[in-house]
Amino acid sequence: MLRPVPDPLMRASHLASNVKALDALGDEASARIRERCAKPIATIEASIRTAWLPLELDVSLTGAVEEIAGLERARRWGRDAIAESGRGPLLGPILTALRRVGLSPHAALRRVPYGWTLIYRHCGAPRYERVDEGAAAIVVDGVPEAMREPSYLRGIAAALDGVVELGGGVETFTELSVDGDVVRFDCRWSRG
Repeated sequence: MLRPVPDPLMRASHLASNVKALDALGDEASARIRERCAKPIATIEASIRTAWLPLELDVSLTGAVEEIAGLERARRWGRDAIAESGRGPLLGPILTALRRVGLSPHAALRRVPYGWTLIYRHCGAPRYERVDEGAAAIVVDGVPEAMREPSYLRGIAAALDGVVELGGGVETFTELSVDGDVVRFDCRWSRG
């Protein structure tokens, strides 16, 4: 007998960081996004930080950011949102530990699979692959269909650029490819 597939979920505290990062898009864009996503944002803001909320809330928010702000500003928002999470109680301890042992893009990306488990539930199994000195991949197996929305995957790619930047990488760029329920994020950077 087939078991029902669990709904993909996301931690409310990370969603709240994404909402807070809207301010960096400017007053007009932020207001338009907040208007379009009023219900999802109300749900996020009414939730306790440790709650697990439907992934669709973030998918709709990310889609609205890309549509209203454009691709480049949406990429910056993705980077800013991960930096905001890195200052909070969810991902902050990971960043603090990395600073103690030596922060580098590879060290930061190696922690992505663990960070993923703090942010997502039922959203695939990520793994880190070192490619060379200035490149690595995050490969996620079993990505649910709801998460495979192109704008959402571009948002994750931008967040991975932010992870590389937190690790000291500059001129970052992450490309993505999708093969069924496997998503590969190829991250490249140079050192500052």
